[in-house]
Amino acid sequence: MATEIDKILTEAAEQIKREAYAAGWNDAVEAMKSALGGLATPSIPESLKIPNGSSQSGAAVKAPTNTTSGPTVGSTPYYVLNALRAKPGMTSTEVVEAVRSGGHPAPEGSIRTTIFRLKDRKLIVSRHGKWFPA
Repeated sequence: MATEIDKILTEAAEQIKREAYAAGWNDAVEAMKSALGGLATPSIPESLKIPNGSSQSGAAVKAPTNTTSGPTVGSTPYYVLNALRAKPGMTSTEVVEAVRSGGHPAPEGSIRTTIFRLKDRKLIVSRHGKWFPA
């Protein structure tokens, strides 16, 4: 008799939990609906609109080009910049050795040209004959 009453009480308790959870869930959903209903529809900034004036979804928008972005992974500029980030204050000769020891088999002339191109792009700077990341 006691086990049957325990079973009935356990089922009733479980039913109450499920109903309370469902009621709380429904209240939360309704609260979110009312909060979202008060939000204004966002407008598309002029800089992201398609030139013909439409704002069709799925249309590609060209990102602005950044002239100071990092070099492409695996390129000589990438290895030079990473070598200088790992050990700032190297001379050009030390940079050439570091890039080669890092596994990039570029000729010395290419590495030295890359150093000056990175300087022109303002990604590295020279102080007293030594190179540092900008």
